[in-house]
Amino acid sequence: SSDQLDDTNILYRADKEVLSEVRHTAERLLRSGFSEEDIRRLNSRFVSLGISPGGSADMFALSMLLSLICTP
Repeated sequence: SSDQLDDTNILYRADKEVLSEVRHTAERLLRSGFSEEDIRRLNSRFVSLGISPGGSADMFALSMLLSLICTP
């Protein structure tokens, strides 16, 4: 859908299955809420897989910048 972004860093460093796992985990955490410990576990999982959702982070930062610049 238009509200999703395939993180190319994850695709490059892993594969589509890992990307799907990351997406589903993020959706679940956003839907049900999350604790600091949940984030620590997620970070540990990412480190063990050698991945970083940097592509999505970059796009989020760019979107926030454009929102600030373009909002009167």
